[in-house]
Amino acid sequence: MDWTQLALDDPRSGDDAADLAALRAMTVRVRIADPRLTYRGVYALFGPIEGEQVVAAVEASAVVPPRVKSWFQPSEGGVDVTDPGTGAVLGLMVDDGEMSAAQRDTIIGFGYRTQPKYPGINAGHLQAVRERT
Repeated sequence: MDWTQLALDDPRSGDDAADLAALRAMTVRVRIADPRLTYRGVYALFGPIEGEQVVAAVEASAVVPPRVKSWFQPSEGGVDVTDPGTGAVLGLMVDDGEMSAAQRDTIIGFGYRTQPKYPGINAGHLQAVRERT
């Protein structure tokens, strides 16, 4: 447990139960181990109809370089959706009306999972951090 961060996040409202509940509700976004997405993954994310629309938009896009389009192929291992360059290219597609912001966010979101910031935190942890600070 990151005691320093916990001390910074501690609401110290005077209501220990409410403070503990607030700390338990905090989450962080963590990059998954393999954030590469292929065209098949696009279909899995969106379903066959919207997935086909997204794939067709990428393939027809004037702003997506040909090499980047090829990265969606399984033989290329997929495109890293957590790479800032991927986000930039998808952002250009949104700006050009080739895909929606929600579609871009779904693709980028594939590369992350949300988890509790303080898994397993209990009243003892709260008391310990307060005694240290």
